[in-house]
Amino acid sequence: YRAGKFDRAAELMAGAVQERPADPRMQTQLAWALVEQRNPESAIQRFHSVIYQDRTPVNSDWKRHSRIINEAHIGLAVAYRQSQVVELAKNEFSGASRSQPEWMNPQWVGALYPPGVAKTIDEL
Repeated sequence: YRAGKFDRAAELMAGAVQERPADPRMQTQLAWALVEQRNPESAIQRFHSVIYQDRTPVNSDWKRHSRIINEAHIGLAVAYRQSQVVELAKNEFSGASRSQPEWMNPQWVGALYPPGVAKTIDEL
């Protein structure tokens, strides 16, 4: 994914999600790959599964769990923006960026996510 090989990333992550469907990190990574494949409907579905399924963090790692949930909200904002659902995108981004302000830093986003994600977040 980080190397820009989104089709291969989606393929590998889809297999990983089949093996471990309850893993929110894998679901989130697959959803990001789907965003880059311009498949916002499937990405939205994946991000929703991370946000709305009741999962207890492994080893009570609540901080990591909350960061994954927050990242899923950001991903949802990006996927909504791709789908031209601008108000929902802005609402998701606004709430998530309050919880994790680094999403407001374009350099931070650009260092960790592909240019398309960084551009979309900049638009929000």
